[in-house]
Amino acid sequence: MGRTRGKDQDSYQNFPGSGANASTEYEGSYNLQYTVKDGAPPITDPNKTAVLLDTGTPGGGSLEISDAMLKQFQDAGVKLKNVRRNEQREIVSASGNIPSVTIAGTDGDPVRLDNIDFTYTSGTTEQPNDQTSFVAGLDFFKNRSVIFDLEKKYTAYTSHFVTASNFSTDSSAPEGTGLSRITTSMGNEGGFGIAGVVSGSGSLTLDTKTVVRMTNVNTYTGETNIAQDAYLSLAGLGNIQRSAKVVADGTFDISEHGNGSDYWGISDAYNDARIRSLSGSGTVELGKRTLVLTDSNDTFAGSINDLDVDNNNMGGKLFVAGGVQTLSGKNNFSGMTTVGSGAGLLLADTGVLSHDATTSGFLGNDGQIGGTAIANSGGVVAGGGTYGAVTIFEGGTVAPGSATDPSRIVTTLTVTGDFAQQSGSIYQVDLARSSDLIDVGGVAAIDSGAQIELLRQGTLSVDARYTLLSAAGGVSGTYGGLTGALATDATPFVDFQLVYDANNVYLDISRTSTAFADVASTFNQRSVAAAAQALGSGNPIQDNILFLTAPEARNAFDMLSGEVHASIHSGLIEDSHSVRDAASERIRAAFDGVGASSVPVMTYGLGGLELAPATSENFAVWGRGFGAWGHLDSDGNAAGLDHSTGGFLAGGDAAVGESWRLGLISGYSHTSLEADDRASSGSSENYHLGLFAGTQNGNLGFRSGLAYTWHSIETGRSVVFPGFADSLSADYDAGTFQAFGELGYRINTASASFEPYANLAYVNFDADGFTEKGGAAALSSGDRSSDTAFTTLGLRASTVLTLGTVTATARGGLGWRHAFGDVRPDTALAFAGGSSFAIEGVPIAKNAALLEAGLDVNITENATFGIAYQGQIASDAQTHGFSAKLGVRF
Repeated sequence: MGRTRGKDQDSYQNFPGSGANASTEYEGSYNLQYTVKDGAPPITDPNKTAVLLDTGTPGGGSLEISDAMLKQFQDAGVKLKNVRRNEQREIVSASGNIPSVTIAGTDGDPVRLDNIDFTYTSGTTEQPNDQTSFVAGLDFFKNRSVIFDLEKKYTAYTSHFVTASNFSTDSSAPEGTGLSRITTSMGNEGGFGIAGVVSGSGSLTLDTKTVVRMTNVNTYTGETNIAQDAYLSLAGLGNIQRSAKVVADGTFDISEHGNGSDYWGISDAYNDARIRSLSGSGTVELGKRTLVLTDSNDTFAGSINDLDVDNNNMGGKLFVAGGVQTLSGKNNFSGMTTVGSGAGLLLADTGVLSHDATTSGFLGNDGQIGGTAIANSGGVVAGGGTYGAVTIFEGGTVAPGSATDPSRIVTTLTVTGDFAQQSGSIYQVDLARSSDLIDVGGVAAIDSGAQIELLRQGTLSVDARYTLLSAAGGVSGTYGGLTGALATDATPFVDFQLVYDANNVYLDISRTSTAFADVASTFNQRSVAAAAQALGSGNPIQDNILFLTAPEARNAFDMLSGEVHASIHSGLIEDSHSVRDAASERIRAAFDGVGASSVPVMTYGLGGLELAPATSENFAVWGRGFGAWGHLDSDGNAAGLDHSTGGFLAGGDAAVGESWRLGLISGYSHTSLEADDRASSGSSENYHLGLFAGTQNGNLGFRSGLAYTWHSIETGRSVVFPGFADSLSADYDAGTFQAFGELGYRINTASASFEPYANLAYVNFDADGFTEKGGAAALSSGDRSSDTAFTTLGLRASTVLTLGTVTATARGGLGWRHAFGDVRPDTALAFAGGSSFAIEGVPIAKNAALLEAGLDVNITENATFGIAYQGQIASDAQTHGFSAKLGVRF
C-alpha cells in the first residue's frame, strides 16, 4: 500500500489492478482520520479499519463506527441527521434520509461526505452489537470529484488522481499527462495512479515532484526516467517490462509490488519486480520485495533501501539475473544480494552493500560488503575491496584484482572476518613483480582439495618469495597444489613451490639449471637465446623468457631475432634483375635479336624527334614500366619473405663504331617486403643508374652492362611474447652494384627464330649500419655486405603472326638459373649492452626455372603495344614480373 501524508490527513490507499474496467481491488486497509471544521481535534477510531477485498464489488468490507467514535463527532459539534439506534443498538436512519458529515481535506478545505449507502446487518458474533457498517468504494478520484465508482459510493477529497484508461508512450495519453511524459503540472495536482496499461516503444518520464503509482501490467519498452524529487511506485500487478531500463534520479518504490500479500502465505517470488537495468543517483525502496535486473549494463550511484516508516529493515533483496550492474552508492537493504550464472555485479570504490551476497556469476567488489560473500559453483568473488567474510564453495573462485580499474590487476582483497575455501575451489593469483594478496582479519580455513591458479600479469621476479594469503587468526589446512599454465606447463627455467607458516601462505620461485639455448631448435634461435641469457637479471627480455614454456621460448627467440634485416638482402638481390633484363633486351631489340620487343623507339632524325623502329641506327630513347612480386619460402630457420617491386625505367642509346651500341639506363622503383611470421616488414625506395653496351656479329650477339641502385630502407617489427611487448623501427641506406654479360647465337628457320644463350651476373649488396628505435628488444648492427652470382642457360624464340588485320610478334623463352655465393645472407646484430650474435636471412633459391613470354601488337599503323612476362620458379621460391611498352607516332 502507498501512504500519503497531508496536512491533516494520513490515508492508506490502494488502487485497482485491472486496466480494462478497474473491477479488481486488492486487499488493503483504509485508516480514515476525519478532521472537522473550526480546529476541533481529529476524529479517529484507532481499532477499526475499512477493508477492500479482491472480489470486484467490495461487499465484504466494513467501516465500523463505534459508540466512542459517535461521541467524538458529537463532542466536536458534528450532528448526524436522522440517525437513531434500533433495538440491536445499530445505527439506522430515522427518516430514510442519508446521514452526512463535513470533514476537512488535505489542504484544510472543507469537503462534504454524504450519500453514504448503509449496509444494514442484524448483528453476528463477528461484529459487535453496537456497530453498523458501510462499504466505501475508494476508487479513481481527482480533487473533489468521483471519476469512477464501484457499486458503493464514497465521495471525498483526495490527493490522488487515478486513470483506468490505457495509453501509449508513443501516442496520445490521458488528458493532463502530456504525450509520453508525466509532467510537473501533474505534480501540482497531486499523485497520479495508472491502473490502465501503458504501452508503446517510447520512454516514460516523471518530472520533478511528480508522484506516480502503477497498478497494471504495462508493456511499453522504452526507458522509465524518474527525475529528482519524483516518485514512482509499483503496486499490485503494476510492473515495468523486464526489457525496459529505469533511470532513477528520484524514488523508485517496489515495496507494494506483487500478486498478493506475504501475510496470506503467497510466495514472495510472485512479488519480484523485474526490470532490465538500473541507473541514476536516486533511491530504490524495496520493502520486502526483490528487485530483479534481467540484462543490466549500467551504473547506479544512488541507494537501495528496505526501511519501513520506523527505519526498520524489511528484508528486501537484489537479484542480478543477467548483464553486469555497477553500484557506486551506499546500499543498506538487509536481504540477500544474488548474482546469477553468467551475470555480474560490480561495486565501485565508493560502493557499499551492508549485508550478505551470493554469486554464481561474477561479484567484483572494490568498495565494501559488510556481510558474507559466498561463491557457488561457477561463481567468482573478486575485487580489491573489503568483505565481512568470504566462503568459496566447490567450483567457486576467489580472485583479487580491481573489478572497475583495469590498471589495478595485482591488488589486495581484504576480509575483516573469516575466510574459507572448500575442496574443488580455486584461488586465482595474479603475479608480476608483486602478487595478489588475501588479507584476512580472522581465520583462514583451507581444504586440501582447494588449489591456487597462477596467472602471469607482467614481469615476475626470480629467487623471490610472494605472500599470497595472510590471516591474523591463523591459517588452517593447506592447498592441494598449483594449477594454471604458468605452473602446470613445462616451464624449463624456473620452479614454483608453496610454503606455509602459522599465519601465511607463500609462493617461492627459483631458477633451474636449464640454459635458454637448451630449448632452441634452429641456428637463429640458439644465437638469440645465448645473447638474451647473457643480458642478465633485471633485463626485461631475460626476466620474461624465464617464465616461458619451451614452445613459447622458441617463439620469443624468433621474434627477437631481427632476421628481416638479413632477409632484405635476399629480396633486393632477387629483384635486381629488372635493371639488367631491361638493358639486355634493348641491345637485342636494336639488332633485331630473338625474343626482343619490336615496339618502336623515339629517335632524333632530320625532322627532329620521331617514332622509329627499334632497329634504328639513330640515337634512340625508350622507356618501360614494370612490376614483379615473389615469395621466398622459409628454410626452417628464417621465416618466409614476400617481396614486390614496381617502377619505371628509361634509357637512351646510340651507335658506336660500325657494330656496337652504347647506352645509359635510369629509373625509380619501390619495393615492399613482408616477413609475416616474424611480424616484420620493410620497404625500399630505389634509384637506378646504369651503363650498357652490345654488338651483333653475324649470328653471334653480345650484351653487357654495369648498374648501381641506391636504396633508402625503412623497417618495422613487433616483438610480442607473454610478459613482453615492443615495437621497433629502423631506417638506413644501402646500395646494389651489378655487372652482367650475355652471349647468344641466332638460329633462323622458315617459321621462327631461336637463340640459345648464356648469361652471367654478379650482384653485390652493401648496407649501412643502424640502431633500431624502440625498447629493450631494439637491435643494432654495423655495415653488412652480400655477394651473389647468377648464371643462366636458356633458349629464346620469336615469330611474326597475323591477327586479323594486324601483325604481331610473339616471343618466349625457357632457361635455368643457378645462384651461388652468399645465397643465405647473414648479419651480426646486438641488443643494447649485449654482445653481437649472428642471424641468417631467408635464402635465395639456388636453382630456378626461368620463363619468358611476350607479345607486341601493331594496334594501328602508328601505334604498337608490347607486354612481356618473366617468371622464376623454384621449389622454395617464385617471382612473377610484367613489363609494358607503348609506341605512338604523331
